[in-house]
Amino acid sequence: MIMKRLVTFIALILALASCTVAFEDNNSQNNPAITPDTTNSILTLTSAEDEYYDAEGGLGEICYTLENAVEGVKVTAVTGEKWINIISIDNTITYEILENNDVEERRGAIRVGYGKHYFVVNIVQYAKMDSDTTFVAESLGGSYYYGKEGNDTYHYFVMLSIWGLSPNGNLYSISSYYCFDIYSATGAQGTVAVIPDGEYRLGDGTEPGTINRTYSKLRLTSDVSYEDFPYAEARMVVKNGTIEAYLTLTTGTMHQVKYVGSLVIPEGTKPSKPIMSTLQGDLNFEIKDGRFVAVYAGDLLGTGCNTCQLYLYEYIDEATGEERGHQFELDLQLAQGSTEICGTYTAGQKVGNFIPGTAEDIGGEYVQYNSWYNTAGYMDFAPLIDGEIKVERGDGELYLITISCVDDLGNRIAGTFSGLRAATDL
Repeated sequence: MIMKRLVTFIALILALASCTVAFEDNNSQNNPAITPDTTNSILTLTSAEDEYYDAEGGLGEICYTLENAVEGVKVTAVTGEKWINIISIDNTITYEILENNDVEERRGAIRVGYGKHYFVVNIVQYAKMDSDTTFVAESLGGSYYYGKEGNDTYHYFVMLSIWGLSPNGNLYSISSYYCFDIYSATGAQGTVAVIPDGEYRLGDGTEPGTINRTYSKLRLTSDVSYEDFPYAEARMVVKNGTIEAYLTLTTGTMHQVKYVGSLVIPEGTKPSKPIMSTLQGDLNFEIKDGRFVAVYAGDLLGTGCNTCQLYLYEYIDEATGEERGHQFELDLQLAQGSTEICGTYTAGQKVGNFIPGTAEDIGGEYVQYNSWYNTAGYMDFAPLIDGEIKVERGDGELYLITISCVDDLGNRIAGTFSGLRAATDL
């Protein structure tokens, strides 16, 4: 009797459970979950797609717009990185980047979504770096915008210093000048050139985001001279009116450079290439008893001329090749078929011109072309980019060459060369 009642009770429990399941299934079929349709919604990122942070970290903000919002659907923001914390999601999204104590930079992302729509903001945080020197720049003087180079590349030369350039276009003595030859996918708007936001890294090419190593360096000036320090590593970030650069020189020292202010490049005459001269001021010279040789190169530029390359030496030992003092290479444009060098030459590429000095990076080696001033051993050098050269002949093979030119920093290079022409031209 007791057993019968127990079986009946169990049967009743199972029956009720069956009814409950059946009821729930039936209810689920009659009231399916409704997924809001966000097909017509438009989610757009309006702030930067890539964000950069120092090792110290800090707060960030993502700005966006949302069109055709649907009731019941909220904007989401997620990340898989423990060092990125989402703080709030509202009309903007705020987040925190924690301090990076590692010796390597780290990269992460924040995914912002709305229904089926989303975008990704990439986060780069640099490694902790103890700089040997922290330099706060106050001037962009000496910076230039060279315009478009290639299909999608624009060329800028950024010079950071305390004082900029002097009124006559020279570098100040006892000063530091950090030079960056950069390329960007963003060009000037109209006539106003602004250093574009972005991250730039040292390299050999001209792709957007590159700091070209050929003309990028730290130049330290003294009362009478200067010393250049190439970069072994370089990274520069331009963002919200600030420039921050982290450099390792070839000497091994590490520098942090900061600039806060207008990123509009000061107006001024721009050279055809980044500054090449090493001179700290005007150069006056007088060479007596020099030697020179003439090399006829033919139609060097394809302009219908015979280019004569004059190599002037203040002193050269023809037996040992030892050189001392001032030197010049002067590329003079003669009439086709002519070998007469006497005359007056101005800057240009046609007959009666001297070809202005240029330079080219060939496999990472800096190569000079056309008309230049040098010292023996290339301790100093400067391109002759404008002015006048006069060649006169005296007795026998004695020549007087008068040079009155300027380099790409506006320095005046002026003086006379008196010397003998080599017995055999090349």
